[in-house]
Amino acid sequence: MNSNPLKPLPRKIPKEIHPKKMNKINRIKRPLDNITNIQTTLYENSLKNPRIGNKDKKGKKKEKKIETKTPKLIESTIQNNSSIQMVLTPNCTSTISQESPIKQKTTNTDPSLVAEYSEEIYQQFLENEKKYQPSIDYIEETQNMINEKMREILVDWLIETSQEHEFHSETLFLAINLVDRFLSKYSVSKQQFQLLGAACLMIASKYEEIYPPSIDDFVYICMNTYTKNNFVVCETKVCNELHFDFTVITPIHFLRRFLRITEGSDLILMVLSNYLCELQLLDYSLLKYPPSLIAAAAIFAARGILQKNIWDPALLSDCPYSIAQLRTCVFDLLRLFESAKNSESKACFSKYSGTELYNVALLKSPSLENFF
Repeated sequence: MNSNPLKPLPRKIPKEIHPKKMNKINRIKRPLDNITNIQTTLYENSLKNPRIGNKDKKGKKKEKKIETKTPKLIESTIQNNSSIQMVLTPNCTSTISQESPIKQKTTNTDPSLVAEYSEEIYQQFLENEKKYQPSIDYIEETQNMINEKMREILVDWLIETSQEHEFHSETLFLAINLVDRFLSKYSVSKQQFQLLGAACLMIASKYEEIYPPSIDDFVYICMNTYTKNNFVVCETKVCNELHFDFTVITPIHFLRRFLRITEGSDLILMVLSNYLCELQLLDYSLLKYPPSLIAAAAIFAARGILQKNIWDPALLSDCPYSIAQLRTCVFDLLRLFESAKNSESKACFSKYSGTELYNVALLKSPSLENFF
């Protein structure tokens, strides 16, 4: 039995495998297995045939080294956050423009950053970020029984549930985006409001996580208030009404790019920026800001809290907003940072108050009068 009912049980390994399937499995060999077989064969032949380099002409024993050729791949080391990882990359070169700050700080040896396509991806993000944004006044226009406080309680519960299941940040941001977009179109009753939030989190976990929780786990999370059939019906309705548009642009996408431009090696700055981005999810009034603006303002606010130079020239050159536009959003994020310590919604504050995340939520708030 699983000690923690919130997490799915591990997959069972079958005891018996059909002989035909076993033959297929045996025929599948990795490159390292082939190299090992070659070494074993050469060693056995050397024992059978004494003429194969065990002794030299004078009869002295000598050791023969077997050299195996690896595929034509380039082994490079990437030092990130004081750790070294071995990465295999194709033997290719790419030209990096000197105009882009992100390309200047990205090397050819890290294929996951796709530096040669970074500008095209960034422009695509900027063009499509408003396409999947919810209405900024859907509570006043569409909802009859839902208010801002109820939304804050639901988002706080989603943050706590995501932390318990160790979901990625993309899962949390996508779930709240689905909730807001659905509420922008259809009115929901108080009784079905938590069901909507749990169903959107279940959809987001299926989309982003490798091993998402089962539907029974979400029934348990909601304390059996809703049945499995309720979840299936709500999930189907959300998917159909939103036309399965789940590839949305969130502040996390822009935040990672901006952090590499400014100071990607500063872990405290990175964690504090993530905290401010998650904190703004609780405030309904901040839906008016696009994701790129929230990400840039979070970094500027975090730099100010850490008493660094606020206006980073490299980030300002890459950010598509003026200082006046950033200043308004920075003030809103700093207001949330100060009020989170005394707020009733404690999930996000408690999450970033632990030592694992450097206690960034407990940092001293700067004075807004002398901030800029």
